[in-house]
Amino acid sequence: MSNFYVGGPLDRADYVVCSWNVDFPKPDKTLRNEFGLFMKQVTKEGRYLPLKFNNVAGVKIFFVNVEDPICVDRYAKNKF
Repeated sequence: MSNFYVGGPLDRADYVVCSWNVDFPKPDKTLRNEFGLFMKQVTKEGRYLPLKFNNVAGVKIFFVNVEDPICVDRYAKNKF
């Protein structure tokens, strides 16, 4: 998941990711801790906004890049 962190591999390669989905399986204690750390880091960095949560058989989240103007135009402008 660190691929999406500011300064991570995608950042270093100059890739802009506008949106992405992630599916965390039903977590055990270790995965819950990893998930918590990941969410804290993503929230702290402020690049990706988690927009849609579904936690039926695990946790599914849809993220949108709110830092890049093209991504904001594509996914958020005039949508709310």
